[in-house]
This record gives sequence, structure tokens and C-alpha cells, in this order.
Amino acid sequence: MALFGFSGVGELPARLTTLMFVALAPGAIVYGLVRAFRSDGAITIRTMFGVLCVYLLIGMLFGSIYGAISAIDPGGFFESDEPGTVSNLVYFSYATLTTVGYGDLVAGSDLGRSLAIVEALIGQITWSPWSR
Repeated sequence: MALFGFSGVGELPARLTTLMFVALAPGAIVYGLVRAFRSDGAITIRTMFGVLCVYLLIGMLFGSIYGAISAIDPGGFFESDEPGTVSNLVYFSYATLTTVGYGDLVAGSDLGRSLAIVEALIGQITWSPWSR
């Protein structure tokens, strides 16, 4: 796997690097959103797109965490024989975050299931104020 054009980087270091970048971005965006809200005094379209970016980054963050677990665990991440590819892990993450939970991919370990529960709760909490 090549990371930023460099070959020879293993799967686990590449996934952990992605995890680090994705974990830091939401905090920076939230900081900017709070500053913008204080200066504007209202929720603007820019604020809404910022919130959407944070929501999407949360899904990517959990997908990266699942990828790190998949790279560490020799049995893979999923209960079935599905490979822990980036597309499968991100798909599982967003299906969990949005609480759709199709059931075609299921976490195979206690750690994976516990993190999926946390992600689903974050998905519920994130959008519940907007449903009123």
C-alpha cells in the first residue's frame, strides 16, 4: 500500500495516520463553527455545511478506527468472511452512524460491536436536536 505516494508503508501505519488526521479535523471545524456563530449571531448556510462536514468526518473517523482494528486483528473485522477493505469499513461505519444497520456487515469482535454501539449513539445524539 502506498501512503501519499510513498511505497513500503504498511497497512497498519497507513490506517493509523489516516485515523490521526481524521480525528483532529472535527475539533478544528467545531472551533471555527463556534467562532462563526458568535460573530454572525445566527445559523447560516456556512454553519450548516460545517456541521455536515463534522458529521461526515465522524463517520470517517469510525471507519478509520475499524480499519486499524481490522489491520491488527488477524481474524478480520467482520463476522463473515468479508474483507476489511476501505469501502466495506466506510460503508459499515455510515450504515451504523445513520442507524440504518442493513445487517449485511456485522462486527465480529466485542470491541468492534462496542464501538459500533458508540457510533450509533453518536449518530442519534448528533441529529436528534434537528428533528424537533
